[in-house]
Amino acid sequence: MPGAQRHRVGVIGHGVWGTHALQESLARLDGVEIAAVTAHDRWGFGPSDDPVAAAREYAASKGAAFREDWREVVEDPQIDVLSVMASPASKLEPILAGLEAGKSVVTDKPLAMDRHQALRAATAEAASRGVGMVLCGQHYSRAALALRRALADGRLGEVKHVDVWLYFTGGVYPGFTPTARYRSEVPGGELTVIGCHAIQTLLAVTGRRAESVRCRVGQRFYDSYAAVGYED
Repeated sequence: MPGAQRHRVGVIGHGVWGTHALQESLARLDGVEIAAVTAHDRWGFGPSDDPVAAAREYAASKGAAFREDWREVVEDPQIDVLSVMASPASKLEPILAGLEAGKSVVTDKPLAMDRHQALRAATAEAASRGVGMVLCGQHYSRAALALRRALADGRLGEVKHVDVWLYFTGGVYPGFTPTARYRSEVPGGELTVIGCHAIQTLLAVTGRRAESVRCRVGQRFYDSYAAVGYED
């Protein structure tokens, strides 16, 4: 549409935490473009031995600028949205800086390393003119919505207990191998990374918060997970 507002996305981080590529989904929308990319090894374990070189290549493929300093991306007045693809151990600083600058920020779960950090991010989002978003799965699928309608209509009676079974195939991207560093950067391990989908699905389907949660974890399938003491 002529004269429609355009939105420019700045990508902070590249590697494992960029494989979900939230900015790619945004860039498929009309009027949205990836304008800048920055990366650093301290932002988390990735599939490349040189995350900066990989990020430069990614930026070139998108016709975007590569910035050595992530602060340049945050401070760029032409950037409207930040896609923060850093590990939970290192994402809080750019999230807070982006929200303080009035940018909208999208990131992947988990949001932070602990409850205190998560509250800091939530407080900053509430005070910002920007909007904070955390990706956490496909909870509004047709099946989930149909189940929610059935519950709302009373066709299934009162909900007292919910079982959620989750399956995934070895990691966050094809060929993924967890490392001790990756394990140290993820609070709660795969229980957090994958298990939060169960909580979000419960909220989406029932519209109610869980009163209590129990789970079972183990190392039953992948030797690479067992090697670093990580549940699979």
